[in-house]
This record gives sequence, structure tokens and C-alpha cells, in this order.
Amino acid sequence: MLVNHINTKARVVREILEQNDLSITDEQWQRLETWVDRLVEINRRINLISRKQTEVVWLHHILHSITPLVLIDFPKNIELCDFGTGGGLPGVPLAILRPDWQVFLLDSRQKKISAIKETTDGLGCVNLNFIVGRGEEVGLDPMYDSRFQWLTARAVSAIGNLERWTRDLRKKEATLIAFKGGSLENEEVTPNQLQNVANLIEHPIKLNGYSDFYFGEKKLVEIKFINQLFR
Repeated sequence: MLVNHINTKARVVREILEQNDLSITDEQWQRLETWVDRLVEINRRINLISRKQTEVVWLHHILHSITPLVLIDFPKNIELCDFGTGGGLPGVPLAILRPDWQVFLLDSRQKKISAIKETTDGLGCVNLNFIVGRGEEVGLDPMYDSRFQWLTARAVSAIGNLERWTRDLRKKEATLIAFKGGSLENEEVTPNQLQNVANLIEHPIKLNGYSDFYFGEKKLVEIKFINQLFR
């Protein structure tokens, strides 16, 4: 019964994305469905997402993770670092739907990265890369120092922390997409404090075909860095 319920939500999510002009091939969608099934299965023994949210994984996690492809204009053939990837969100769905990208999943916990590798094994996601370590330390590695022009962070930390922790990873002019909710004035570092360092663009999550989108005040914050903070 639970599987049928989840599959129903999968169809709804695909319909919503198509209504928002996001083109998805059948092969990509099958790959995404397979990955979500594996995520739900492995989540029974390794906590990658809240177990209370298993039934809403498609609407609450997958659709949420894919919204940058609807709301933000990305170039082709980019390298993107999913900072603090946790259960592979949003990194894995983005990698599946954008095979022209190289997506680097970064997390400080080996257990999480090992679990994501298990869920993606054999899926054919040759554009997925895995990094274990703390962002501020990984950025000191010559391989990753100032490497990324694009980064994502979902349910990781306040914008001020994200700025500091990604400082060595990102290029001088880079874009970090932070999944946020509520007023940014409650952040440790406010938009006004960042005005000489970055331009912030707020994208409320509103999609055609889903008037009851239950992310409420949730938004994507596009942080376009133009300088380095306090460096």
C-alpha cells in the first residue's frame, strides 16, 4: 500500500514538472524512480531523511530538490558542488536530470556518502562524484581549491556559515543556491551585511499545477558572490 502511494506521488511530481516546462526523458525518470525506491529502502537502516516523511518523499524531498531547474537559469556543462549533501539531496536528482553536469556530493560523514554510493550503484550516473570531508578542509586540497562556480546547500546551515565554509571551495565569482524558509533577516549574516560581497536573489517556490505547494514560505536564495568576505 505504501509503495502504491509513493508511486502515485511520483506521477504527480512528473506532471507538475512537465507543467513547468521541465523536459524529462522516460529513461531519466525511470532512473530517478529507481533511486528513490532505493533511498526509501536504505533509509530503514541508515537515517538519510526523516522516516516520518517517507510517504511524502516525492513531494517534500524530490520535487523540492528539483525546483532549481525550474526557477533558475543554469548554463550547460557545469561542475556543481552539493555542499552537505546528506542523503544526496538535491545532488542526485539534479545529476540524473542534468547529465551534462558533473555533480560533486560533499559531506563530512563517511556513512552518508557510503549510503549514497549504495543507492546510486549501477544507475549509470557517471556524472556523480563523491567527496568526504568538511568543506572548509576540503577547500584546502589543491584539487578542490577555488574549483566550483556553482554550489547548492539544502537544510545545511545559516547563510553566514555557508559563506565561510564554502569560501575556499568556490571561485571568486560563484553562485550558491541555498534552500531557505522565512525571512532572511533572521539569518546570522543578513542580506545588508552581504551587499558588498554578494547579490542575493530570492525565488519563492511557486509552481504551475500545484497551488497547494506545501513549502509555505520556503524559497531558493541565489547568492551570487562578487567578492570574498573578510578574506
